[in-house]
Amino acid sequence: MSNSICSVIIPAYNAEKSIQSVLDSLALNGSWKYPIDVQVIDDGSTDRTRQIVERFSAHFEKVHYCRKENGGVSSARNLGLDTVATKYLVFVDADDEMIRSGLDAMIDTAEQTSADIVISSYYRYNVADGTETKVVCPLKNDILLTKETIEQEILRRFFNGKNQCLPNLWNKLYVTDVIRKNGLRFHDKMSHGEDWLFNIDYLRCVDTAYITNTPPLRYNVSGGTDYAKYRKYLANSLIIQFQTAEELNRVYGFCGEQDEDYLLFMTQDAVPADAGSADEEGERGGGGTAADREPAAVQHPLHRLRDL
Repeated sequence: MSNSICSVIIPAYNAEKSIQSVLDSLALNGSWKYPIDVQVIDDGSTDRTRQIVERFSAHFEKVHYCRKENGGVSSARNLGLDTVATKYLVFVDADDEMIRSGLDAMIDTAEQTSADIVISSYYRYNVADGTETKVVCPLKNDILLTKETIEQEILRRFFNGKNQCLPNLWNKLYVTDVIRKNGLRFHDKMSHGEDWLFNIDYLRCVDTAYITNTPPLRYNVSGGTDYAKYRKYLANSLIIQFQTAEELNRVYGFCGEQDEDYLLFMTQDAVPADAGSADEEGERGGGGTAADREPAAVQHPLHRLRDL
C-alpha cells in the first residue's frame, strides 16, 4: 500500500510537448501537506513521451510510468484505476496543469468531511489570447450534500444540460474504495462522453458530495478543434448517452415529455455534427488536445442518429 494519500492519473498519447509542464505543475519537490503518487499511463505514444516521463521519474520516486498498447483514453484510465493504491484519486489530462494548493485543498475537504466526492471550480485558460476564466459550479459551495441532493440536483443537471463543472473528470477528487466496491470503469467503446458516463455511474453510488470554490486545475484550451477522435464508436456513444439520460429520467422522475428540462435534453448539444470525417491517427489518442475535449456546438444524439 502506498504511503501517499492520493494518486494523480495522467493518460498520455504523443504528449511530448506538454507532459513536462503537467508534471512540473504537481510541484513534487515542494513541501505539501499531503503526499501524492503520479501514474502516467502511456497509451502507445510514438514520440518522446516515454523518455521525458522516465527522466522525471528518475528524480521523483512518486512518479510511475506505465506503457500499454494504444487503445484510447478510456483504456488508459482503466489501467490507471487498476494500479492505484491510495485512498483518493484524481484525473489530469497531459496538456493541462495541476494547481497543487488546490489539490491539497480538495484532499483536506475530503478528510474533514468524509465526502464521497469533492467537486471544485477550475480555471479555463485560452492559450491563443492568454485570457483566463474561473469556471464555477452552479450549486451551493462549502456544504455537505446528501444523497437526495445528489439525485435531485446534481444528476438532474446531467439530464438537462445545465451541468457546468459536473461532467468533467479533472476537477474532482474520487474515493478509490467507491470505485473498487462498485466495479466502476470507463466505457472503452465510447469515443465521446465517457467521462460524463463515469461521473453519472459514480454519483449514483455515493451518499455525500462536497463542492468547493478552490480550483485544483488549469484547463488549457488551444483552439483549432479536431473532431477526428469522435469517428470510432460514435454511434455507440450517442446511443449510450441517450439511453443513460432516459434511464435517469425514468429512475428519478426528473420531468415529463412536455417539461422544459425534457425539451432541453432533446435539443442540447452532444457531439460534433461533422464527426464522421476522421483520420486514423485521430482515433487513437490517450488524452488528446484540449480542443479535442471541448467540441463546438453540435447536434443532439437523436438528430445525429438519423444521419448515421
